[in-house]
Amino acid sequence: MNLLIYPKTTFDELTKSLSKKLFVRDLKNILPDLNENMLEKSEAGVRAQLMKNNGDLIQDFDIRIRSEIIIILNAPSPAATSSIAIAKYVKKYADL
Repeated sequence: MNLLIYPKTTFDELTKSLSKKLFVRDLKNILPDLNENMLEKSEAGVRAQLMKNNGDLIQDFDIRIRSEIIIILNAPSPAATSSIAIAKYVKKYADL
Protein backbone atom coordinates (compact mmCIF):
# COMPACT_ATOMS: atom_id res chain seq x y z
CA MET A 1 0.00 0.00 0.00
CA ASN A 2 1.28 3.42 -0.91
CA LEU A 3 0.83 5.72 2.11
CA LEU A 4 1.47 8.75 -0.09
CA ILE A 5 -1.89 8.35 -1.83
CA TYR A 6 -3.54 10.01 1.18
CA PRO A 7 -0.75 12.19 2.59
CA LYS A 8 -2.90 14.44 4.82
CA THR A 9 -4.83 11.53 6.32
CA THR A 10 -1.62 9.56 6.83
CA PHE A 11 0.12 12.52 8.48
CA ASP A 12 -2.90 13.31 10.69
CA GLU A 13 -3.26 9.73 11.88
CA LEU A 14 0.47 9.32 12.55
CA THR A 15 0.55 12.61 14.44
CA LYS A 16 -2.44 11.65 16.60
CA SER A 17 -0.88 8.27 17.34
CA LEU A 18 2.20 10.03 18.73
CA SER A 19 0.44 12.82 20.64
CA LYS A 20 -2.22 12.11 23.23
CA LYS A 21 -3.07 15.82 23.30
CA LEU A 22 -3.80 15.90 19.54
CA PHE A 23 -5.69 12.62 19.75
CA VAL A 24 -7.96 13.98 22.51
CA ARG A 25 -8.41 17.29 20.68
CA ASP A 26 -9.71 15.38 17.66
CA LEU A 27 -12.02 13.22 19.76
CA LYS A 28 -13.52 16.30 21.43
CA ASN A 29 -15.43 16.89 18.20
CA ILE A 30 -17.68 13.99 19.17
CA LEU A 31 -16.99 13.77 22.93
CA PRO A 32 -16.69 17.37 24.15
CA ASP A 33 -16.27 16.43 27.84
CA LEU A 34 -13.34 14.10 27.19
CA ASN A 35 -9.99 14.96 28.75
CA GLU A 36 -6.53 13.38 28.58
CA ASN A 37 -6.63 11.75 32.00
CA MET A 38 -9.60 9.63 30.88
CA LEU A 39 -7.44 7.68 28.41
CA GLU A 40 -4.62 5.20 28.85
CA LYS A 41 -2.00 4.41 26.25
CA SER A 42 -2.44 1.00 24.66
CA GLU A 43 -1.70 -0.91 21.47
CA ALA A 44 -3.23 0.44 18.29
CA GLY A 45 -6.13 -1.36 16.69
CA VAL A 46 -6.53 -2.22 13.05
CA ARG A 47 -9.08 -0.52 10.86
CA ALA A 48 -9.86 -2.74 7.94
CA GLN A 49 -10.62 -0.80 4.77
CA LEU A 50 -11.14 -2.40 1.41
CA MET A 51 -8.95 -0.87 -1.27
CA LYS A 52 -8.97 -1.15 -5.05
CA ASN A 53 -5.78 -2.23 -6.83
CA ASN A 54 -5.05 1.41 -7.71
CA GLY A 55 -5.13 2.45 -4.03
CA ASP A 56 -8.59 4.06 -3.99
CA LEU A 57 -10.56 3.27 -0.85
CA ILE A 58 -13.94 1.61 -1.26
CA GLN A 59 -16.37 3.67 0.79
CA ASP A 60 -19.34 1.31 0.93
CA PHE A 61 -20.16 -2.27 1.79
CA ASP A 62 -19.09 -4.90 -0.71
CA ILE A 63 -21.44 -7.85 -0.56
CA ARG A 64 -20.55 -10.70 -2.89
CA ILE A 65 -22.71 -13.71 -3.59
CA ARG A 66 -21.01 -16.83 -4.95
CA SER A 67 -23.38 -19.78 -5.29
CA GLU A 68 -24.09 -20.76 -1.67
CA ILE A 69 -21.67 -18.30 -0.07
CA ILE A 70 -22.45 -14.71 0.90
CA ILE A 71 -19.38 -12.64 1.71
CA ILE A 72 -19.61 -9.23 3.37
CA LEU A 73 -16.46 -7.22 2.77
CA ASN A 74 -15.63 -3.72 3.86
CA ALA A 75 -18.02 -3.14 6.70
CA PRO A 76 -16.52 0.05 8.11
CA SER A 77 -18.36 2.34 10.46
CA PRO A 78 -21.33 2.54 10.63
CA ALA A 79 -21.43 -1.23 10.17
CA ALA A 80 -22.93 -1.76 13.62
CA THR A 81 -25.74 0.68 12.97
CA SER A 82 -26.29 -0.80 9.52
CA SER A 83 -26.28 -4.40 10.69
CA ILE A 84 -30.06 -4.84 10.49
CA ALA A 85 -30.18 -3.48 6.93
CA ILE A 86 -27.25 -5.72 5.96
CA ALA A 87 -28.97 -8.73 7.54
CA LYS A 88 -32.19 -8.02 5.62
CA TYR A 89 -30.22 -7.76 2.37
CA VAL A 90 -28.41 -11.05 3.03
CA LYS A 91 -31.63 -12.75 4.15
CA LYS A 92 -33.25 -11.86 0.83
CA TYR A 93 -30.56 -13.75 -1.09
CA ALA A 94 -30.16 -16.60 1.37
CA ASP A 95 -33.84 -17.60 1.27
CA LEU A 96 -34.10 -17.48 5.04
